[in-house]
Amino acid sequence: MFRKLYALLVLSGLLFPYSDEGVAWELIDMVDDIDWMVGYNWPAVVWQFLVDAIHEMTDKMRTRKNL
Repeated sequence: MFRKLYALLVLSGLLFPYSDEGVAWELIDMVDDIDWMVGYNWPAVVWQFLVDAIHEMTDKMRTRKNL
């Protein structure tokens, strides 16, 4: 259980920082099987997360003057 919670904290804080609220509970399914996490394509997922974040920020910058 500790390994699952620690993995969730690392994913939420380092790889997928969704918000300042702490743990991103949307990632709970990813840490369900710790042994499976080794074979996951993390570079592709992190890259997609960054691309999505850039698009989201670009949209916000277009609609709001003071960011």
